[in-house]
Amino acid sequence: MTVSKTELAFNQKTVTLKELSGNYLGTNFTGNGTLNNLVGYAMQDQPLTGTLNIAADNMNLNDWMGTDTTTSTATSTTAEPFIVPSNIDLTINTKAQKVKYDKVDYNNINGTVVVKDETVKLQNVKTEALDGTIAFTGSYSTKTNKKEPAISMSYDVKNVNVQKAFFAFNTIQAIMPMGKFLAGKLNSELAMTGSLGGDMMPDLKTLSGKGNLLLIEGLLKNFAPIEKLAAALQIDRLKSISLRDFKNYIEFANGKVLVKPFNLKVEDIEMQIGGMHGFDQSLDYIIEMKVPRKYLGNQGNNLVNGLITQATSKGIPVKLNDMVDLSVKMGGSITNPSIKIDLQKVVGDAADELKEQAKDFAQQKIDSAKARAKDTVNVLANKAKDKLLEQVFGKDTTKTNNPADSSIKKKDSTLNKLKNLFIKPKKPAVDTTKKG
Repeated sequence: MTVSKTELAFNQKTVTLKELSGNYLGTNFTGNGTLNNLVGYAMQDQPLTGTLNIAADNMNLNDWMGTDTTTSTATSTTAEPFIVPSNIDLTINTKAQKVKYDKVDYNNINGTVVVKDETVKLQNVKTEALDGTIAFTGSYSTKTNKKEPAISMSYDVKNVNVQKAFFAFNTIQAIMPMGKFLAGKLNSELAMTGSLGGDMMPDLKTLSGKGNLLLIEGLLKNFAPIEKLAAALQIDRLKSISLRDFKNYIEFANGKVLVKPFNLKVEDIEMQIGGMHGFDQSLDYIIEMKVPRKYLGNQGNNLVNGLITQATSKGIPVKLNDMVDLSVKMGGSITNPSIKIDLQKVVGDAADELKEQAKDFAQQKIDSAKARAKDTVNVLANKAKDKLLEQVFGKDTTKTNNPADSSIKKKDSTLNKLKNLFIKPKKPAVDTTKKG
């Protein structure tokens, strides 16, 4: 790091950073602000508070977070998440012209970062990315669990390119796998909670949230489940579907995404679609269709005639007219879907089945939340017990028998820290006997 200019003002309690400018890994930065109780924090771990204003031009966070590529691949290391320091209450107002993180370029970032209570909070962060705009708030906390940090995020995206968003974020790939086959612009509001692993990536099985997806304008093509349905009915119109102002609502938890029923019309083919898919790409959907018989090919008409014959043999009268009401159950996976087509009159109203599906999803979500809450209570109870034992017996009763000795050692340790902070170590003497 190169610091080209800095100006500080000190008093007993406050350090005022009047001006700071420098460069780190190709990033030019400037800053100012105040820090309270800096010496107390450095020497005796007392609370540190303050406000900083930081601005930067171009940041490549992939370089900032890079790993040593010279390390042998035979050596396995366990990744550890970033631990948020305790005893810190800092407010950092940030601006950056351009930031690259993973595969995405973010432009004109501004917002506030609050570090407090072993938690980092992002407030009113706004940026331009993926051909649109993104506004979000969130938090990252290691207060309860140091190995699996808790996260919460709330997004509001406008006019984002669906394809770019899909390939940029693994969470989008899990929540909206259809995005791989969808071209267009997307608006979305999404809120989620969960945890990160040691590699600082989301643990998908812990994610829980809800939101909406509005496709302003797009085209769904080469999507295997719809292509399979189109082939079974011989309706080529379904192989490529143009969408405009298409909106649906979702919830997700325990590796499942519940898609609430929504209506879709392709020319004069009406569909109501609802169901679930898994982060593992599994499908469990029900589609109610009203199809003009004129659109069915020979294979589709033969299928419908066979369904009518089966219904009649079971004593269910079916009168054929120009509009055919079908019920489609879609299972399997995104890449290998299975479909079962029946007459809607035979299977009854799909709404009841979708309601039961939603009830099961809600109960599983409640059970999972109760289990997580129980684990959190146990962790906090153990921390409280350890803190009580520390207060009663001290941090290490086996090594400290004399309180006076303990206070002397603590004082010496503090003095040494203060000495090391302000006094530079002497350079080693040069051995002149080897010269020449």
